[in-house]
Amino acid sequence: MTATNGAGAAGAASASEKPCACPCGAPITGRGPTGMCKPCATRAARKVQLAKPGAIEKLREQGRRTGARNIRLAHTPEGKAKAAAANAQRMAWCPTEYRDLNSTLRRKGFGLAERQDMIRAEAAKAARA
Repeated sequence: MTATNGAGAAGAASASEKPCACPCGAPITGRGPTGMCKPCATRAARKVQLAKPGAIEKLREQGRRTGARNIRLAHTPEGKAKAAAANAQRMAWCPTEYRDLNSTLRRKGFGLAERQDMIRAEAAKAARA
């Protein structure tokens, strides 16, 4: 807690207050029960979870089940066609000859609405010419 003077301005911290820092040295913004920053608290909780018998093997098995299934599906001709169809549907607003321009504008940080306006204006200008 900080002391305040009569005008309500913050004064110096009381002498009994400990600095709020994690053992790793990072400042702690809130007073949590662990006394650690969020990354350290997450790592500590994960260590406790993985110390339980069978936890690591359970995670490995989950990874084998979901990872193998997704890799198999993604690298088939059907999976590639499905991904291409989803991309074409998502990009239906953009004429195919302007997809490179859209990509460039996206990398430069323009939002979707701005990119759509720019590309539509460019397409209208090309149609008039």
